[in-house]
Amino acid sequence: MKIPFLLAVTAIAGCASTSAPVAVGPDTYTLSISQMGGMKSHGSVRADALRKANEHCGSLGKTMVLQTSESSGARGWTPIEEAVTYRCQ
Repeated sequence: MKIPFLLAVTAIAGCASTSAPVAVGPDTYTLSISQMGGMKSHGSVRADALRKANEHCGSLGKTMVLQTSESSGARGWTPIEEAVTYRCQ
């Protein structure tokens, strides 16, 4: 009885994968988040990506300025993905 319950909780919760920030220019970085399973919205995954970008710039003593943001995926069917490119200034 416990195993089906745990599988159901895992399927609903899903799992997220976050890339480390990658430098793509002077003070400019990109990172992506992929949320598999569950019912997390595009907006929620985007907010997670922006939080990570803010944390990264904050660790450098700088402020994050969003350059671009791209979403993909279909909630409940395919992974929800968000890629952000940002500057730390």
